[in-house]
Amino acid sequence: LAVSQSRYAENRDQPRERNLKRWDIYVTAPIPEVEVLAGKLLALGRDRGYCSLEQVCNTLAFTQQCIRYEPDCSPETSNLIDCPKYPIESLIEESGDCADQAILAAAFLKRMGFDVALLFCPGHAAIGGAGAEHLPGAYVADPVTGVRFFYAETTADGWHLGELPEDVESYLLKGQLEMVPVVMRVS
Repeated sequence: LAVSQSRYAENRDQPRERNLKRWDIYVTAPIPEVEVLAGKLLALGRDRGYCSLEQVCNTLAFTQQCIRYEPDCSPETSNLIDCPKYPIESLIEESGDCADQAILAAAFLKRMGFDVALLFCPGHAAIGGAGAEHLPGAYVADPVTGVRFFYAETTADGWHLGELPEDVESYLLKGQLEMVPVVMRVS
């Protein structure tokens, strides 16, 4: 994948949104490299005869295996900070924290035509993929549309759609898993 170094630098130098309810802007940012890679992932799945669920799982596996988990730390203090990256940053750097990995996976899936949401609980981020009623697993329902967004972990290899880490389960049960549906906006 040819990646524009100037586009990478331009995105890297942008001010960061601190309100996580607006982090969908990172998912939907117009980045040609994300469009191309999403198209290649989609074509690969079509060539192999993947169903929608397999397409989602393949894209999750790409993010889980190709983007190394690395927490965001302040260069001045080395303290953990929440500083979301644009998808092109995670691709170039081949690393990111849970929010960065979730943003990247959501960016691919949204461009592949899937409904996705960013999911947040204290200290962690993941994605939700819209799924059919018969799909097993943990999900968060959008209170406005009723769409079920099935939990998807992006930080470690081997997690599948609907599988929920133990430390996140209590947040889901208490209704404390915050959801930000991703909507592509027309400029």
